[in-house]
Amino acid sequence: MSPWLADRYVKNAVSPTGTTEYLRAAGSAVIVAPLVEEFFVRGLMYQRWAYAWNRPVLALLVTSVLFALPHGHVINAFILGVVAILVYVETRSLWAPIGMHAIGNAITVFGGLPMEAGFELATGGTSSGVVVGWLSLIVSGLLLAWLLRRCWGALYEPPPYIEHEQRSEEISDGEEAPDDKTAVADRA
Repeated sequence: MSPWLADRYVKNAVSPTGTTEYLRAAGSAVIVAPLVEEFFVRGLMYQRWAYAWNRPVLALLVTSVLFALPHGHVINAFILGVVAILVYVETRSLWAPIGMHAIGNAITVFGGLPMEAGFELATGGTSSGVVVGWLSLIVSGLLLAWLLRRCWGALYEPPPYIEHEQRSEEISDGEEAPDDKTAVADRA
């Protein structure tokens, strides 16, 4: 890529000056980034490393760290990376983490409830944001623990792409393809 083009794109993405630049930055953050990052990090890196290393938790941690490093809030991005992988292995589809990533980026790009108004709304007008912060941390921690408990077993199943590859190899080796009705009944 041309250094001039990259420099111009980054400057416009960081501080857009007009409607066109703002829409390009928003489209990049809300559509392109979630598609590319989720496909690359969850769809390729996580799956291949989880399969090759036979250590899905290690692959989850390494890919989450690599996902978090180029982002501004490393801890938040790391947690997003962990949650995205858990959602991916549970749903067996990249669309759920892509949607989650897009919604998070949209909230970041388009704002949302200003912090002061959020604290005011949550605390009933008092200025004690510390209570709200701790409550948010506790609720988020409980939700993350619930998600980990719910999805932990799915980490040890073959990753979706590898599972599909193995099934295709079995079929090409002479086994018959499972009947669609049987496959649906097995999943139920």
